[in-house]
Amino acid sequence: MIQMNGIPDVLFSPLSKDYCLYFYIMTVFSFVIFFLTAIMVISRYVATKGKSGMGDVLSVVPILISYFHSRLLYSICIN
Repeated sequence: MIQMNGIPDVLFSPLSKDYCLYFYIMTVFSFVIFFLTAIMVISRYVATKGKSGMGDVLSVVPILISYFHSRLLYSICIN
């Protein structure tokens, strides 16, 4: 039978500082995607002369949250 005592330690223990690079890469990637999406939304707004829907603007919000989340975790990781 599998030893159950060590499973929470394996699943929930802190990761090493080596993972800080992962958070940095995710932060840069999230920012690039946010920037490209914002440019796309602005260009669509200009092309439709202000008649684009609220869905276009709201599509930026999850990407912005992802960027902030990655940046927050990276900041925690390096401190």
